[in-house]
Amino acid sequence: MRPEDFKFGTYRHYKGDLYTAIMLVTHHETRQPMVLYVSHAKGCVNCRPLHGYEGDPDGFCDPVAMIDGTSVPRFELMQEAQS
Repeated sequence: MRPEDFKFGTYRHYKGDLYTAIMLVTHHETRQPMVLYVSHAKGCVNCRPLHGYEGDPDGFCDPVAMIDGTSVPRFELMQEAQS
């Protein structure tokens, strides 16, 4: 996914918690796009790469491999933010 195609709004993490993606920011050294998001449960602000990379496939838009061999979205868009 290209950064310009990313949708802001409420996402459900594959473990069940809700988060609101509020903006894209750029890492100061790598220039990698990062998602700034807020936890509904804890109220804390987190930042995660939009896409992971080889050796660290931990990006916001990357799938998660499950024990049974299937994969699920790490974050699934539940409601797009209103413009």
